[in-house]
Amino acid sequence: MAELTPRLRAARRVERELDRFLARRFNAFKYLRTDELGLSRILADMLDPGSEHGQEDVFLQKLLQMLPQEHVLPRKFAPAGDLPIKVETERHTIEDRRIDICVDIPTGDGMYCLAFENKPYAEDLRCQVLHYLKFLNARFEGRFLLVYVPPEDRMPDEISFPATEHETWSEHFCVMPYAGEGLSLENWVAECRRSCDIERLNWFLRQLEDFCRERFGDASMTSGAETREIREYLRENPSQLRSALAIHDAWPEIRDEICEKFLEHLRDRLESKLRQEISDFDRGLRVRCVYGGGKAKATALWVTRDRWPAYEVRLQCGAFGPNSWFWGVRFESSGEETEQQLKFRESLKRALDDAEILPTDVGTHMWPKSQWLDAHANWYQLAPELVGEIECGEGNVTDHFVSGLLRIATRSIPVLDEFAESGN
Repeated sequence: MAELTPRLRAARRVERELDRFLARRFNAFKYLRTDELGLSRILADMLDPGSEHGQEDVFLQKLLQMLPQEHVLPRKFAPAGDLPIKVETERHTIEDRRIDICVDIPTGDGMYCLAFENKPYAEDLRCQVLHYLKFLNARFEGRFLLVYVPPEDRMPDEISFPATEHETWSEHFCVMPYAGEGLSLENWVAECRRSCDIERLNWFLRQLEDFCRERFGDASMTSGAETREIREYLRENPSQLRSALAIHDAWPEIRDEICEKFLEHLRDRLESKLRQEISDFDRGLRVRCVYGGGKAKATALWVTRDRWPAYEVRLQCGAFGPNSWFWGVRFESSGEETEQQLKFRESLKRALDDAEILPTDVGTHMWPKSQWLDAHANWYQLAPELVGEIECGEGNVTDHFVSGLLRIATRSIPVLDEFAESGN
């Protein structure tokens, strides 16, 4: 480490100098809407032969070629101008559910549906995947494939797609993660890029490919220059390979320790800010946190008051540990809501409108308003920066989370206090 660290610093200096002329690390997706709906719209546009990208069905064909052969796929498209391919987002099913993307493809055997359940951040809902499979099967009489798109290569949760159903639907279901080897969104976009000679479109596809890899893969822990320097160093010093392996094996535990300490750091900073903002903070207002590692929904930070037994301002991790986050106000209902409780929900929504907290479906009515976070959402990749902010007590990531939670809390607390004092 003593030998390697100066070399990495030098590599970073060279890379920063190159960025002045080439901006190699610039990615437009850092400034675009990359929540679930925004990403679904991008994917749908790429799959649409009639889209403004002008490549007709080339991108769609590239995806069909990548899908496993054991699945029932369309072998022949209808002639152009006869029955066009139709792409639809947010297709409604029964029970007021919506499939993220549906591509209806005319074939010699009838209409075929290539459907996508896009899950970059949110957890799976009860019977969600199974419901979509049954809906598509009834509507398209077995001519369909549901593609599940998680951030990493994994099956849906048992609650959404029971293991006992996997074999039944094996020909009509597959997983295509955002990043990784083999069938992945990252690799499909790369294939699309290689098939396209248009400079402006090629630039966009490369940016999307980099976004998938950096946001959802493991490649962004170090810069390209640092990675090259480490490879070169280990080639020159093969005796250090065992140490490199030991560091690699120890990193997950170290990373979790950093994330837990950073969560506690956020708790302390938020409590300090709330004491300044809320005059009656000492009347039972509390800031707490719990860290659950990579487990789904096991890590959270929340603000509550003793007289709010059912409500809390909350920062909650998603289904993939501290790599996805949403925040808002959590409301735990013990049964059918009263008219007073429904009015309270509306008052809370109006208060949070001022805080620009957007309504996002996080899978439960328990969140009157919430928002999935885009910036600084993957703590595993931010671990080195988090250490620095813990040490100095501030920084961009700290400010992002503390200011956002403070904005939600200061607008919610008066509404929650009023509702609690009314006896509800």
